[in-house]
Amino acid sequence: MKYLIAPELIALLRKELAEGKYPAGSKFPSEYELSERFSINKTTANKVVTALVNAGLLARSVRGGGTRVLQEEPFPKGQIAFLGTVKANYSSEVLKGATDCALLKKYVITLLNPPPQYLQHYLDMFKSMPFRGILTMAYGPVRTPEGIPVIHINQEFPDSDAVHHAVNSDNYGGAHRMMEKILEAGHREIAFFLTDVIGWNSGERNRAFTAILREAGIPHWKERFFYGGNGEPRSAEHVLPQILERFPNITAIVTENDNDALFMLSEIQLRGAALRKQIVVTGFGGLAYLSARMEFATVDQQLERLGQVAAEKLIQMIEDGPPEKPFRARVETRLLNLECLRRFSGRPEKH
Repeated sequence: MKYLIAPELIALLRKELAEGKYPAGSKFPSEYELSERFSINKTTANKVVTALVNAGLLARSVRGGGTRVLQEEPFPKGQIAFLGTVKANYSSEVLKGATDCALLKKYVITLLNPPPQYLQHYLDMFKSMPFRGILTMAYGPVRTPEGIPVIHINQEFPDSDAVHHAVNSDNYGGAHRMMEKILEAGHREIAFFLTDVIGWNSGERNRAFTAILREAGIPHWKERFFYGGNGEPRSAEHVLPQILERFPNITAIVTENDNDALFMLSEIQLRGAALRKQIVVTGFGGLAYLSARMEFATVDQQLERLGQVAAEKLIQMIEDGPPEKPFRARVETRLLNLECLRRFSGRPEKH
């Protein structure tokens, strides 16, 4: 038969176990027998058996008793740590997707929300804790004990990075497509309401905003970025006057998350119907809890799907071993509520 690499061999043996080729309680082929059958070295054979043991399919006997097929897969097969917070609806939806996926694969997820200054202390303690893998978001790159795989969610890494695994939304593509729709609707007086500091997943979308402004030849594009959005209603109260003073004919305000879009929209409405008619607002995220009352276009990051893909890939790494190269995956984004961009066909009204 053709030479199989370890992940392919693990998948084949899992299939044979599922089909009953090796009955529960029976002795599983030794590493030597696997080496002979598949023309692999003993190191690879040991890696394959270890992966099947870690998956709860086999159990190594003590005192040279060999490896036996388990009666059934245990539940849970293992625990996964989720480093994040449920205070943010964004994280909650990602966690829901990850938890649903993990349960289907007989894993449980434990939420941990350590203060950033104590993060490394938590990670160092993982050596003596039962976690078999880590999902993390909003903490930046994390350093974990050797042997514990970790996947970063919506954390961008350069192509040259040879260490970190990540699952991201297509933030650049989503932001770029939204900007195209804004321009197609006739808007040219555009401003951006962003966080004070480039965040752990906002860099890609902000690069897309900048790129399309320059492509479209929008004047004074560097002056169109206003900072202060941080998920607090008062941020919009402070930033909107700055935008109106610099660009009194503004017709579109682009934000980088749905909460800031909602706060900005509320602040505009407080200033009267004329201004509300003049300015459209866009968000980013596609938060489900806002969908029923959204009055702005947004980029749906498919947050539950993001968590699901991250959990799937982490469990694959737990059971089959880490890939040779850093794993990177992107979840497609979608545009929602584009009707809220209403086509702009003239000068804004005085306010």
